[in-house]
Amino acid sequence: MNLLKNIEFLNPIILTMWIGSLCFDKFYKVTTVCIILLCLYNLFIKIFKGQSNFITYNKMLIISYFLFLFTNTISSILFYNEVNSTKFLFDFIKYSFFIIIPMLLINSRQILKQVCIGMATILVFLSLNAIYEYCVLNYDRVGMPFPNLFGWILLILAPFGIIGLECCNIKNRKIKFLALIILIVLFSTALILTKSRGNWLAFIIAIVIILFHGRKYFNKILLKYLFFVFLIASIIFFPIISKRVSDTIDYKNNYSVERLYIWQAALNMGKDYFWTGIGYDKDKFMELYDSKYHLEESKERHIVHPHNLFLYFFVRGGILGISGFILFIIAQYKYFFNKRIDGIEKNPFRLMGIWFICVTVISQLVDVNFHFIAMQKIYWALLGIIISSFELVRR
Repeated sequence: MNLLKNIEFLNPIILTMWIGSLCFDKFYKVTTVCIILLCLYNLFIKIFKGQSNFITYNKMLIISYFLFLFTNTISSILFYNEVNSTKFLFDFIKYSFFIIIPMLLINSRQILKQVCIGMATILVFLSLNAIYEYCVLNYDRVGMPFPNLFGWILLILAPFGIIGLECCNIKNRKIKFLALIILIVLFSTALILTKSRGNWLAFIIAIVIILFHGRKYFNKILLKYLFFVFLIASIIFFPIISKRVSDTIDYKNNYSVERLYIWQAALNMGKDYFWTGIGYDKDKFMELYDSKYHLEESKERHIVHPHNLFLYFFVRGGILGISGFILFIIAQYKYFFNKRIDGIEKNPFRLMGIWFICVTVISQLVDVNFHFIAMQKIYWALLGIIISSFELVRR
């Protein structure tokens, strides 16, 4: 047990470095090897208390997790043997186990605090890098080549920024408030510069949902200041925001209308492959779209995915695939609304879990970052951090 204590200080450091490597897409393989070795060490040294309770009281979440994996792999295994499909499914299953890694490493409040500070640091560096790309490198949209994915990463890290700042134990209230304002300015600026309408919409709706569920526990004066900061940021970047909004409204003269055609084509494809889906060969959707399902009104070709998360799993996995995905989302929602826990203020990770679900589902109504392996890695890793943190505070 002393051996575990001697090396336990590495848990938050390696975990933060691992998440950072996933977000920046740098040195990922090195940090993954390190964190797997650390997990194996923890498993070998320590028998985790409370693990059986988690399994006993959260059977629906665990069952839905495995059903989600099963329903989105079974048809491809039985009916499709393409090399690309097999490789994607192997990665899909492999990276889904990233959800377990944080559960093996976050085993004390001290480690949890350090992890939250680490996530907040990653958010700051991502935001600063985005501003650098826009101001110095003159990028039209930050986070290239996948600005929508980058915007989603900013969104899911945002609550960690607030909690991480709280964990810093800054005694001076003015300095603490100033640090919070700076953090929000950096985050909101980076999010606006992604020019991702889906993420903007997800941010607005998720904020409303979170304020509704946590209305009893938020400081109203602080909320007024935060609203003022977002308003100032919106005014400063009004040309960018207004251009994207006007493009959305005047959809017939820009790419927005193409999404409607893509959705219709994807729906037609899903109906034809209702039971089995088309499999997870990355090129299969594009081939079928170009050869058979492309609508005459549409100008766009070579579309690689349906630009809608629900249509994505429907087309790829058939009725079983979309059913497994919806069940998994419902199970997450019910899990974070577990009535055995008293008070949101006692467990802020309840709201973080709700935020995670909202920004993921809403932003992906007009895109499918899940199509990219990079998103899957981050999705499972951060979901694991939120669940393990939620359980730790609950216990």
